Amino acid sequence: MERFIKKNKTKIFQEEISMKIKFKSLMSIVLTIAMVTGLTACSGSNGNEPGSNQNVETTKSSASGETGNGEQGSSAKDTLNVGYNYDQFTTPWRSSSGSAISLANLYDTLFAYDENMKVVPKLAESYDISQDGLEYTIKIKEGVLFHNGEELTAEDVAWSLNYSRENGDAGSFMLGNFEHAEAVDNYTVKMTLSAPFAPFLNCLCARAAYIADKSHFEAIGGTIDAYEADPIGSGPYKLAGREVGASTTLEAFEDYWDGKAKIKNICIKYITDANTQMIALESGEIDAMITPQLTSLVMLNDDNIEWIWGNSASRVYATLNVADNRVTSDLNLRKAIQSLVNRQDILDAVNEGYGEIADICIPTGYTARPTDYHVVEENIEKAKEYLEASSYNGEKLSLVVASGTSNEKAANIFQAQCYELGINVEVNPLDTSTLNEMVNSGEFDIAMQNGLSSLVDSDLMYGTFGPATTLSRYQYQDELNEYCEAGRAGKTLEERVDAYTKLVNLITDEAMEVTLFYDVVTVAYNKNLDGVKIHMLKMFNFKDWCWKL
Repeated sequence: MERFIKKNKTKIFQEEISMKIKFKSLMSIVLTIAMVTGLTACSGSNGNEPGSNQNVETTKSSASGETGNGEQGSSAKDTLNVGYNYDQFTTPWRSSSGSAISLANLYDTLFAYDENMKVVPKLAESYDISQDGLEYTIKIKEGVLFHNGEELTAEDVAWSLNYSRENGDAGSFMLGNFEHAEAVDNYTVKMTLSAPFAPFLNCLCARAAYIADKSHFEAIGGTIDAYEADPIGSGPYKLAGREVGASTTLEAFEDYWDGKAKIKNICIKYITDANTQMIALESGEIDAMITPQLTSLVMLNDDNIEWIWGNSASRVYATLNVADNRVTSDLNLRKAIQSLVNRQDILDAVNEGYGEIADICIPTGYTARPTDYHVVEENIEKAKEYLEASSYNGEKLSLVVASGTSNEKAANIFQAQCYELGINVEVNPLDTSTLNEMVNSGEFDIAMQNGLSSLVDSDLMYGTFGPATTLSRYQYQDELNEYCEAGRAGKTLEERVDAYTKLVNLITDEAMEVTLFYDVVTVAYNKNLDGVKIHMLKMFNFKDWCWKL
């Protein structure tokens, strides 16, 4: 059963619901007209009703049948203008999670996640895994065409994976223990792993596993820069144009193997300012906004716009440094901090209460997530007992956080909660690169962070607490490594869940992390759009979207 979450004053109730929200006015029509004039990079209009399979949904019903500003939209059924706060890359090898939207529409993978985030075949027709878990033999679909009309073969698959592992920004870690791929025949590819890796099929859903056209890559010069300018994939859309820093335009691929997309033209506009996003949406300049801020959405007042939200694959958490040279090396102090935190207050302030209170460091929906584990809830009296038993004597604790982010707001509330118990926390906002350097070198007491795994698997812990971590947990590290390795290599789901249960219990019992909440994904859109669905990884496939008739 899917999880539905509703904010009700100070508690989050999990229930299957469909919420109606009343919004306050965000801005005047005069300001709207003034600010959207600089956004016209493509064309477009129109809106929808949320899909019944939403993990969580919040809907504003409409009283009228008009779209956008009441005039724009219905005349342009072949075009969709989408706002997003990240510019888009167009190759799998030079990408970030912010490029998930363009890549998910330009390329295909061998496997994909269904609506319940379960791995299902996509370009793969069938597959076989060797008994030792080191070889994956995959038969691919025949007759799949690239955007240039060339057939996609096993040679393209093998080359794409090998190239991604050796040259991609994400391939070296996203492909797990992948070592090498080779084409057995035109439609069969064999992949070899260096060691068993239970979530390897999840790897083949990730952006590092998109299939590109080998011959085209070689013909245009064999460089990532060249392919970025002229990408060829096999996805439902092909690149029609790109203005770096402004917009990316896609056009439906007529010969897509799974049927042509209903909307012909997609323009993804790069809009970072929260006010400008809402102005563009309300005026009809854009038809949908991916991941708008919840603070903007709860103030929205437009009968022509609906919005939905659901769990993302990300968690927001406070890392407590266990190193001997830090004040937080004191276990009782860490337990005091762990027990005093009011997660609901933080969630209310950061996300307007939308989201899910976190109890362990593995987000809901991840494969092999434990089901029975230790939980520490807010208990001020217990926190006082731990603080009294500690050696803490008013020392200042350094809390590092990325400046200008929602995490900074979470850090400030976290600081205030600690202060109420007499724990002196100093918030140090830093630019992202400096923050990463300080965390990796252990130069902090507390770090407010967020993290996710594109594999949507509990193997997330391998890089956070296991052998691949850059932050040692010293006396705990060997045991953490053992559980991470066992979870990675487990042959059954039960074996993996058992390993991760031991892992999260150790993390909780030794107060190495205070997980605050699991974050959300939001989409706001014109009410005449249909098929809009939340995706935990923001891999929105526009092939599923259409205008209502």
